[in-house]
Amino acid sequence: MFYLKLDQKSWAAGDYVTTAGYALSGTVYSDEALTSVMDLSSYTLKIKIYPKERPDWYILTDDADIVSGSGGTWRYKPTINKIDICGIYRVVIQCSKADERISAVGVKGSDELLVRNTPTIT
Repeated sequence: MFYLKLDQKSWAAGDYVTTAGYALSGTVYSDEALTSVMDLSSYTLKIKIYPKERPDWYILTDDADIVSGSGGTWRYKPTINKIDICGIYRVVIQCSKADERISAVGVKGSDELLVRNTPTIT
C-alpha cells in the first residue's frame, strides 16, 4: 500500500478544468508518515473517488496524469459532469504496471475532499 496526500481539501460541485494549474492534485508516498515520496515513473495512474461513508460505491474512476514521476506527484483535470454531487469523499490513486497494482490511500484525512454546492450561473 502507498499513501496519499491531496493538495486541495475542497472542490466546487460541477466545476471542470482544462488548465493543469486548476486540477486536483497530490503526492504519493511510500510511508505512512508522508515523508518518502514514491517514484511513479513506471506506473499508470487511475483516480477513484467514493463517498466517505460508502467505500463500495465509486462516483468516479478515471485516468490521472503523472506530473513528476520522481517527485511522486499527479493531477486530475475533471471534465464536465465528472464531480457533480456535493459531499465528503475519499480519493484513491491506483498505481499500476505489469503484474502490479497498488492503491495509494490517505492517512488521518489526507485523502478527504469536500465537494461543495455552488450556484450555477447560466
